[in-house]
Amino acid sequence: MLGLTPNISSKAVFTSPIASAYSNDALLPRLIISKLSSQDLVSVVKPFEILVACTDLTQNADIIGNAIMLLNNANYDEIIMSMDLVKLIPITDIVNNYMLYAIVNSKDFKNFALRYKSGTTVLHLNKNCFKEYMIKLPNYNTIKDLSKVFEVNYKKISQIVDENRKLEQLRDTLLPKLMNGEIDLDNIEI
Repeated sequence: MLGLTPNISSKAVFTSPIASAYSNDALLPRLIISKLSSQDLVSVVKPFEILVACTDLTQNADIIGNAIMLLNNANYDEIIMSMDLVKLIPITDIVNNYMLYAIVNSKDFKNFALRYKSGTTVLHLNKNCFKEYMIKLPNYNTIKDLSKVFEVNYKKISQIVDENRKLEQLRDTLLPKLMNGEIDLDNIEI
């Protein structure tokens, strides 16, 4: 996951400056930045929220402008972001998180965002790219239908990721016991 590093207190930390972007117009939505107050040192990220990388150490701009949707909390009590990421939050129910993620995860948005990068050693994404990015959307019913399809699919992906993690834990627990002979499978029928 993008910038995910667990710390000792069962939290995951995303390193990034804290800001939120909002989609606001049904026909031509804009992503508008709204920074958190300077007192807020961290921001909790909840499942299905969207983060976009605003700093990149690669000179090829491999990371900057990339979006990620947090599918679940994994084994952490909470996920925290700070420094070099923005959290995108739609302010209208017309475009939900799932639709917004599909929009900012597109090559079109990435190419647009690359025009707002600056820096030589460390690339930075100017937050104006969120204010100035515009996209034409289909009619309200089509948007609602697409949003529902995206929601169902991303929730299913999240469920599968969670099941895979549990199966990996089960494998990691059982395999050593099978190899050491602690578990006997001779009498099990499949």
